[in-house]
Amino acid sequence: MSMVMEKSPTLSQQMVTFDASDDLLGQMKAGRSAPVSGPEDQQSANSLILMVDDEPINLEVLQTFLQDAGYKKFIQCSEPLKAMDIISHERPDVVLLDLVMPEMSGFEILKRMRNGETLRHIPVIVLTSSTNADTKLMALELGATDFLGKPFDPSELALRLRNTLSAKAYRDRLENCDSVTGLPNRRLLTERLDRALREVASAGKPAP
Repeated sequence: MSMVMEKSPTLSQQMVTFDASDDLLGQMKAGRSAPVSGPEDQQSANSLILMVDDEPINLEVLQTFLQDAGYKKFIQCSEPLKAMDIISHERPDVVLLDLVMPEMSGFEILKRMRNGETLRHIPVIVLTSSTNADTKLMALELGATDFLGKPFDPSELALRLRNTLSAKAYRDRLENCDSVTGLPNRRLLTERLDRALREVASAGKPAP
């Protein structure tokens, strides 16, 4: 399975509802050290979250937890070689990225994103079982926004995701709105038109 959409009516991929493993979900819930923080507002709740991990069960459990936290739109990618095409086409608001994967590592995906003019500012939160200092430093040097080692505290992930999306929303407002009137500038209107055209094009394609 390369990509699965959930609760995203404007995207064309097949809609699937997951019932993740009770054992894994129980472990995540038991590991919470504090109440889970959800999205700050409706805009954040509707942020498109891309999750890249070669283990499908990790994606299922992660999505189930984030849905419980209040997020609504997801793309799952369990085939790393397809990740860049998905990122380029869908322009997610944030990427949750594993590092140690076959065929293409998370490091390579990070490098390609930061070398791309239109993708370099998409925030990336690394979630990986490789937690040594060199791995963390390399990920941050390549442009990772944040870094969490597995197994992670779900409450901490929720906070980091909320803060990452808040920072992105603030940066987007500075870049895309007129400083005097607060109205959308030409750049934002162009980006919205581009996204609308991509969604229309996707709607004409059969679900995988």
